[in-house]
Amino acid sequence: MTSVQDEYKREAAGGKQPLPDYTGVDLDELAARTTRPVLGAVLAGLRRRAGRAEQAVAYHEDSPGISPD
Repeated sequence: MTSVQDEYKREAAGGKQPLPDYTGVDLDELAARTTRPVLGAVLAGLRRRAGRAEQAVAYHEDSPGISPD
């Protein structure tokens, strides 16, 4: 990990402790193992966006049943 990434993690955590790095998590495996409906819905969205960096961020408006104004 580069020092820029380390600094970003420190800033994002309020300077206290770096955020954990979950970039290596297998989303397909996690989705297959979860029994939590909310986590399942979140993972479905993440799995759709995982292959495209420009869509990797999810917004509240992306939630099912929420239409953007």
